[in-house]
Amino acid sequence: MLFGCAKESIDNLSPEKSGILKSSHILTSNTWRMEYNIINGNASMGDNSVWLFSNNGHIVTSLSGSETAYNGWLNSSRIYIEQGDMVNEYFIDYISPDSLFISSSNIRYSFVNAQ
Repeated sequence: MLFGCAKESIDNLSPEKSGILKSSHILTSNTWRMEYNIINGNASMGDNSVWLFSNNGHIVTSLSGSETAYNGWLNSSRIYIEQGDMVNEYFIDYISPDSLFISSSNIRYSFVNAQ
């Protein structure tokens, strides 16, 4: 028995992949200033640190003239940041050219575009 199959456009094969690539581009082409955070249910103003996510696996945070670099990577809608012996996993809750919200189990960070 033979079945026919229709040719599917390559553009429509994986629409979520295009969203991931767009998110990745927005994330790495902007610098982000922390506006506020919620830790264990307690909300507070952010520390105004500026975060820069690079395509080469580094995340640099700047605060009051000092910089700290971390190894990190983006996988789908998750950001992994290596801090010492731990790897912290954050979910990208929302991203646009102007705003970024990331969270883990007990932390949520809100960023605005710092440019």
